[in-house]
Amino acid sequence: MQTDKEQFTEWIDDDVIADAIFEALKEQSIPTTFKNATLVWLDVLHSELPDAIANSVEALDSRSYFEK
Repeated sequence: MQTDKEQFTEWIDDDVIADAIFEALKEQSIPTTFKNATLVWLDVLHSELPDAIANSVEALDSRSYFEK
């Protein structure tokens, strides 16, 4: 039986993330290379994602959206 984390990991669509990164690179006329995409993703992971997740959890909790 899968844990909730394992189920969630399979549910996340990493193609959507990759598409968004490559599209943003294209829009800035930056080569869509593995290295460039990796740099963007690591920057998001370290500088933006933690705050975005914390803000989302707080907002959803204040509206009582979570299962208890």
